[in-house]
Amino acid sequence: MAVGVITRRALGHHFLTAALLTDIAANNDGDWADVDGFFPLTVDLTGATNATVQVRVSNADTRPANTVHERQAGLDITADGMVTVDYPVRWLKTRVLNYVAGTINARLVGSRPAGGGRG
Repeated sequence: MAVGVITRRALGHHFLTAALLTDIAANNDGDWADVDGFFPLTVDLTGATNATVQVRVSNADTRPANTVHERQAGLDITADGMVTVDYPVRWLKTRVLNYVAGTINARLVGSRPAGGGRG
């Protein structure tokens, strides 16, 4: 299932938000979000202290299967915090590995000036 991405326009910019992971309590391949070349993007992670989370990206022409992981953006994440993807990509997801305990949440936000891309 694809992630529901919400875009809106305000103050001369397009803004993008999506819930990538919501209360995940197991290993999880993640769902691809169509981020349409928005950058920079910020992924806000909570609950990642008892698991490994990866931010994965793709520029495939069509949405990859969730079991396909494409390229990793940055390093493995093992603590709460924010990760920035500062280059344009078409697809983004978060993947949970080595789950031990707790619940993991990941929220995506991004913006770009109006007039860039589809938005």
